[in-house]
Amino acid sequence: MKLYCYADRNQHGHAQKYLLATLGRFNEFEVVYEPRDGYDSHPVLLEKAKRVLAFATQAKAAGETSFVWADNDIVVFKPFRDRLLALLGENDVMFQSAGGYICAGFFVAKLNDAFINYWTAVVNKSECYTILGGTGDQHAADLLRKMVRLSLLPEDEFWTPFRQAPAATDKEAVSRWTPCPPPSARLVHMCCVQYPEKLRALDHCLALL
Repeated sequence: MKLYCYADRNQHGHAQKYLLATLGRFNEFEVVYEPRDGYDSHPVLLEKAKRVLAFATQAKAAGETSFVWADNDIVVFKPFRDRLLALLGENDVMFQSAGGYICAGFFVAKLNDAFINYWTAVVNKSECYTILGGTGDQHAADLLRKMVRLSLLPEDEFWTPFRQAPAATDKEAVSRWTPCPPPSARLVHMCCVQYPEKLRALDHCLALL
């Protein structure tokens, strides 16, 4: 089974240190990692959505039946492949939950026509990528969610600090904060933490391994 991820020129080192190094401890996936020196399009979240679509389309054409996407700001604590597939069940796609909201930075999907059509629509939802401060593919994925059988992964296993981290505007609180993932966490995704605090939080999670 393959897991897909990529990074721009500023994230190569982060991908290697966090996602790829911790994922490799378990040898569950054939990792398809695409480091890029730049972007073919802007904004950045549109470029990411396009890469997801390209990867998924190629994988479906090659006869693959499932698709796992992971952003590079993730630390893997435990094996999760079999658990992901069991949870997917009759769904077309399951996204990581960030406080009950879709987080498009980690998800598992069936490579069927429903998912490909859905993600094509996500890419083409252009207004979601031009809103100042918008969340791009996540916003589009939520608006179009009725196109597929969609659910969210359990937060205690596929964890984000969404419910725990201070507001990004509270710089002092953020500078003192450290993540406390639950013992049940299979992975930690620092999706809602900004740089440079994101790297400090990821380093803290590495130290927990």
